[in-house]
Amino acid sequence: MELSKTGEPRKKIAFIKRGLFSYSNVRTGEQLRKHFPEYDIEELDVVADLLKKHPLITFANLLCTLWQYWPLLRRRRCTIDVASYRTPYIFRKIRSLVRARLTPRLHEFAFTLQTQSLYDASLPGLPHIVYTDHTHLVNLTYPGYSPRDLYTPAWIALEREIYPHAAHICVLSPHGRATHNDHYANRPRPPPGRE
Repeated sequence: MELSKTGEPRKKIAFIKRGLFSYSNVRTGEQLRKHFPEYDIEELDVVADLLKKHPLITFANLLCTLWQYWPLLRRRRCTIDVASYRTPYIFRKIRSLVRARLTPRLHEFAFTLQTQSLYDASLPGLPHIVYTDHTHLVNLTYPGYSPRDLYTPAWIALEREIYPHAAHICVLSPHGRATHNDHYANRPRPPPGRE
């Protein structure tokens, strides 16, 4: 374990991600190391480090995906891989697995950062950052997108829960910021001690 200049263990940033995400997760990890050299980066991949160790969760989620999204899958409005990360079941399971893994070591972390808006990786009592390129309801701003192609209202409600738990929300474009605010009534909470 590397120590800080004061002789204390160095704090960590918990970087929670899903796969490579078009190599955006690789670049994000590089930028975290570059801009926060005083912290160690602990990466947690929700697929490789969590879900692959729980095949029954993956199987149960497949059944949930088919049950909830069969009309969209049948009409080829989404793929099973995409829909499988938009079930309330997998959203809650990922949140539970992340918290079970990191909460016992909460004191080791300065803050958490997650990429994408497919799960809530926030930990109670710790500042959390969400870095996302897209939200589901932004689809409604695209020409020709039908509201009947939206994911389930239950999943959209869970997606809405992500943002109030974040101290900061980072988006990739002014359009993303505007539509995020319009569709999600974004009211991020300030970090502890800065209220």
